[in-house]
Amino acid sequence: RRGRRTHGRPLELDKAVPFYQEAVKLDPNFALGWAYLSLTQSSIYWSGNDHTPARLAAAKEAVDRAVALNPNLPESHLAIGYYKYYGSRDFSGALVEFQLAQQSLPNDVEVLKAIGLIQRRFAHWDEAIAALRRAVELDPRNIQAAGRLGTTYWADRRFTANASVNRR
Repeated sequence: RRGRRTHGRPLELDKAVPFYQEAVKLDPNFALGWAYLSLTQSSIYWSGNDHTPARLAAAKEAVDRAVALNPNLPESHLAIGYYKYYGSRDFSGALVEFQLAQQSLPNDVEVLKAIGLIQRRFAHWDEAIAALRRAVELDPRNIQAAGRLGTTYWADRRFTANASVNRR
């Protein structure tokens, strides 16, 4: 069965879960594996592919494990942020976690996209655009980042702002 579409791309996240589960089974102290397992579980929950309490509990269990193993791991903060954003709709708490991750990963496209999405939720348009523009600058071929930036311009009705289309 094909995954639902979200943010302009097919969801294949459920295929990643067994790989992360296998990684943390092989090394139960693999904090980064637990963080990405949580992030993936939270994303599946958010997308509606499996919006069940069990899926959310799995995300929470994995993020708790990551934090217990390495509370200073930036990806743990990213996973906590997504759990708060996607799981409990705690946007303020998610922003704090994303900003903590950014301290150690200032040029991480995923962190910048997460910050941009939260700032957009708060209608902090300039902050959202700045974060998403930086993500596109760092990874100009990242269609997801570019799409989110375009959507943000559109939502703020900045139809001609920073247009860089070459006209012939």
